[in-house]
Amino acid sequence: VESLRPGTSRKIAWDNAAYDAIHWAEWVEPGDGVEALAKFEGGKPALLKKGRAHYLAAWPDKALLAKTMTHLAREAKLDAREMTGHLRIRKKGRLTFAINYGDAPVASGAPANARFLLGGETVGAYD
Repeated sequence: VESLRPGTSRKIAWDNAAYDAIHWAEWVEPGDGVEALAKFEGGKPALLKKGRAHYLAAWPDKALLAKTMTHLAREAKLDAREMTGHLRIRKKGRLTFAINYGDAPVASGAPANARFLLGGETVGAYD
């Protein structure tokens, strides 16, 4: 394990994009049947997978955390999307609710075939 000084990071490559490990990083030697989904600069594995189990050998920055969580949600076949700002999505049976806790209107991100029972594509401030 390596502790990283404030302001320093270790680069991680995943799907042709670069991310940062901050605070700490580990050097892991994967066993048989372990797949490296992401690697540190230099080739050491950063995100490992065996079966349904995953292991991230670093403290991720926000972008790497979002990428990892999106990957895990897709692997689990969850209907998940990244939530930014103040918009929150809640499902109850066949209904989906978009709630805006912010002080400015936002797009709901509803699919093109969505049928609105209340409101529309844009969710008003505090709506």
